[in-house]
Amino acid sequence: MNWGEIIFMSLLILKTFDPQYPLEGETVIISATIHNRGKPVEGIKVNFYDGDPESGSTLIEEEIIYSTIAFGGSEMLEVSWETIGAAQNHNIYIVVDPENMISEENEENNSASAIISVESSQLAVDVSLDKSQYEAGENVQISTVIINLVSEQRVVTVDLLIMDSEGNTISELVLSEVVTLDPAESVRIENVWNTVTNRAGNYVVVAVVKDNGTPRSTDSVDFTITADFSISAQVVTDRMAYFSYEQVEITSSIRSFSPNYTFSDLNAAITLKNTSDDILHSIDQSINTLFPLSSEQWATYWNTQTYPPGEYTVALEVTDGGVEEAGDLTSFSILPSYEGDKTLQGTLTVDPAEVNRGEDALLSYEVVNVGNVNLPEVNLLLKIVQVETQDFIVDLGDQCSLNLGEYYSGFRTLSTAGMPAGACMSILLGEIEGISHTVAADPLTIKSQYLDSDDDGIPDSDDNCPETNLETTIIIDDCDSRVKNQLFNDGCTMSDLIVECSDNVKNHGKFVSCVSHLTNDWKKERLITGREKGAIQRCAAKSNIP
Repeated sequence: MNWGEIIFMSLLILKTFDPQYPLEGETVIISATIHNRGKPVEGIKVNFYDGDPESGSTLIEEEIIYSTIAFGGSEMLEVSWETIGAAQNHNIYIVVDPENMISEENEENNSASAIISVESSQLAVDVSLDKSQYEAGENVQISTVIINLVSEQRVVTVDLLIMDSEGNTISELVLSEVVTLDPAESVRIENVWNTVTNRAGNYVVVAVVKDNGTPRSTDSVDFTITADFSISAQVVTDRMAYFSYEQVEITSSIRSFSPNYTFSDLNAAITLKNTSDDILHSIDQSINTLFPLSSEQWATYWNTQTYPPGEYTVALEVTDGGVEEAGDLTSFSILPSYEGDKTLQGTLTVDPAEVNRGEDALLSYEVVNVGNVNLPEVNLLLKIVQVETQDFIVDLGDQCSLNLGEYYSGFRTLSTAGMPAGACMSILLGEIEGISHTVAADPLTIKSQYLDSDDDGIPDSDDNCPETNLETTIIIDDCDSRVKNQLFNDGCTMSDLIVECSDNVKNHGKFVSCVSHLTNDWKKERLITGREKGAIQRCAAKSNIP
């Protein structure tokens, strides 16, 4: 059936409804055929409304004709319209080019309308809630009343759906529950749905009553799940106390205890202050998204440098849009640097590094206060330690005061007269309030005054072997016995004595016999073992000496 026509530019619009007399709940197909009576057109937008779009209406569908409609051509559009819960007269509007994007001779004649009557199904439904706002994990009490408006019994089914603000079904609370209705009877159904951890926002409960599987009546009610803004913050340092020039690691964390709210664009401000409430360090951390029941953790760093001893505080403030949501406070101490060997740095030089016993050496030293406090009294201690015995054999001293960053230098003349020969270590210590710290060190070697040509430690005047064989092991004519070549107090080694055997004999047998006598004596004196004695004698026997 044609419901009239309008001329749009050069277009003729024809409309039909199928079915023409729908029962509430039936789907109506609205058809529109557009005939072109003028120049070709394309990209035409066509809107279908329930009601006059100029005075309040509901958009049924928006269609776009992308193809070109040539002169004399036509295009048919069909849209579906659901009539559930819509039992009354409806004025259906079709508007072509609603935004006037196409130039036309008359902009006032681009719509047409027709009235269609939707017959009541004689079923009604009413859904209500115990309140309109709920918290996370709270029960929603839902009452659904189904009304039979006819004088005969009817058997219907009920669907109860929970939908979010975007029209997504998040819960099918009731599906196809059978309800028997006596004539003119109303039945109430009570249901409970828990918000659990569904996100905060706007929701709707939709009740749909079906007769023979066809939706006939519907009702809905809106409600809101309120946001839980529970959030915590924590800030800690890796230690409770620090010295100068140490790194403080600051660990910050925030945790969402909200089951239904996603925090966005949070700002975490970290502020470090001294006892005078001066801000020494501050940094902001942006958290773009913090999902429900999740957490974020990060670390920042600050160096104590030469800040004075005392108590320092670190504050963490978490804000959302400038509003404080959570915060925490912790503290740590900076200790006097001299308590942790962090105050003095310096150098010590011994010149010359090797002296003959009785000669003087110059000890030059320099110290600097790199700590965090002024030092009104510093005792500088110069000690000489004999390496072999670890005994302190010399103590020298000096005293100074050092403000922050201040240097002090000095020297002392060291007389080695009366000091034992050998390797020594010169050490510079700084003593502050009874606490000593090693600052620097430099080696020193003190030599004997006598002449030792073969460097065996025995003065030439007392050395029976002025050209001592100092090889590590006893080697006879390229045969290595692997026995240690020991040095005797007279400046001769075992190898020297074996060489003497070769000098004083006329044949090989006499040489071997001489070596045998030597090794027997050494074994008796427990200088060598029986095995070592045998090793030496075998090398002697194998040799070509003399």
